[in-house]
Parts: sequence; C-alpha cells; structure tokens
Amino acid sequence: MILKMFLNEKSFKQVAKNSPIAAIDLCIFNEAKEILLGKRINPPAKSFFFVPGGRIRKGETLFISTKRILNNEMNYEITEKDFNTFSLLGVFQHFYNDNFCGNKQFSSHYVVIVYLVPLKILKKSKFGNFKDQHDEYIWYNKTTHENLLIHPYCKEYFKKL
Repeated sequence: MILKMFLNEKSFKQVAKNSPIAAIDLCIFNEAKEILLGKRINPPAKSFFFVPGGRIRKGETLFISTKRILNNEMNYEITEKDFNTFSLLGVFQHFYNDNFCGNKQFSSHYVVIVYLVPLKILKKSKFGNFKDQHDEYIWYNKTTHENLLIHPYCKEYFKKL
C-alpha cells in the first residue's frame, strides 16, 4: 500500500529547491465558456489571477489529487466517473524566480497537468470561506476583464482553448 504524503515545510523546501514539482491546474468553465480565476495570495505568482490548482502528493492518483484540490480550494466534490470526463488541455512547465516561501533563495520549477473541467458536473460539498490560496474569484472572459492582472502561464492555457 502506498501512503499519501504531505511534506512538512522543511522537507518540501528541499524538494522544491532540488527538483521539479508535479502539479495539477484546473480550468473550470461555466456554460458561458468563462474560466474561473482566483487572485493568488501566496507565492509563487502572488497577486496574479490564476486558475485553481495544487501539487500532487506522493502516492496520490491524478483523481485523488484533483479531488483534494477541488475540495480544499473550491468546496467542490467529484466522483471518479466525473473526473474521467475531464479533458486534458496539456502538460506545461512553469519556472519562477521565487518559491512558495516568497523569497529568491531558490527558484521553482513546476510540471503542470492542466484539465478542462465543466462547472456543471461539480457538486458543492460544504459552505465556508476558503481563502487560503485566493482572496477573490471571478469568471473570466476577454471582453469584460481585459485589464486584469492574469499570470502569463495562465494566458498560455487560454491560447489552447
């Protein structure tokens, strides 16, 4: 049996300093084809609007990682059947001059699997104020939010839509 691991900050610093981090980003879209973005409150990419996402923990399947990220960041639940309907947008690489600690002592390198997720199949799991990653959420479309501070990596996703 493989255990799912959550690394403490000291251990995660060593991983982030010395190797790429595997992550998942979720392009959640509504019926108007708008993409859900949140304004990040943590580095890297702090203060930019970005899609929800997070790292993959050792021992997690892609489904379990995605389920955890959706639940922790957005209060949404999915089933494995729902997950299997997600479309793969692509695999991307993100390079940052800083890291999750917010300093420039070492850079960050993420390898990111990006899924397209239709909002209509997500189910609210609970109510509450989950603002540990984003402090503002918007439904993005090019015409109404053209001056928004959207991270360039997120814009790369939009080019593939």
